[in-house]
Amino acid sequence: MATVMGGGLTIGGTEGSMRGVCVSLTAGIGLSVFDPDVVSKAEISKSIEYIPSTPTYKGTGAPADHLAASAGCFRRETTSTGSIKCETGKPGSGDSNCAVLTLHPTQARRHAALRGAIKYRGAPAELVTAGNWTVNLCYTTLGAKVARDLGGVVVAYDGR
Repeated sequence: MATVMGGGLTIGGTEGSMRGVCVSLTAGIGLSVFDPDVVSKAEISKSIEYIPSTPTYKGTGAPADHLAASAGCFRRETTSTGSIKCETGKPGSGDSNCAVLTLHPTQARRHAALRGAIKYRGAPAELVTAGNWTVNLCYTTLGAKVARDLGGVVVAYDGR
């Protein structure tokens, strides 16, 4: 079972290894992972699509700084795909976790990233998203604070 805070979104399709898994985020109440062979297309189309269209960023520096102000983002490392991988928490506190901040060139690519992050049964995930970016948080209780501070919504999957 998955949950969301804020907005509504439909993410569906048969892209890659998602084979037939759809995700429906409706009216800010919940995010459900379901098999489209069981749920009718009419039920899927009732979902309200909503992820804030702003803020958007041209580079990863500003959103990484905003993440740092919200939950920490130290030991920054740029990955081969251009994402920023960093640690949340306070440096030296011994209480840190990872976060991966990614900018997406299109809404479809952002949706694909969300689908990819929540497709594994048994692997909980918590992401914050808006505009052209996502933050995948390894510490699954930071989402609400990061979403509030960065102007996004939380997409969370408990792995069931």
